[in-house]
Amino acid sequence: MPSLSNAHVLRRVVLANMKGFSDFSEFEWAPSLQEFSLIEGRNQEPEQLLSVLRNPTLKRAGSGFGSDCKNKRFLELLQQYGKERFHPIGPFEYL
Repeated sequence: MPSLSNAHVLRRVVLANMKGFSDFSEFEWAPSLQEFSLIEGRNQEPEQLLSVLRNPTLKRAGSGFGSDCKNKRFLELLQQYGKERFHPIGPFEYL
């Protein structure tokens, strides 16, 4: 994945079915990222999204891991990092 440190217009990311994707570290450095969601993250672990949650501009994040245990852990991490839960399904609005 390329560096996102200069991606000043990137405010929302929604990834789906990223079966082989494991390195989310660049999202920590996206300077304007406000919302992030991983849909169908069955092959990922909640802890793999820690770099996303450490991004100081991130306000909301969401994920569906296909497991109640993993989903619960992700909600705990959201609370720990002070982020709101993001539901990407619904009317799209431009930020």
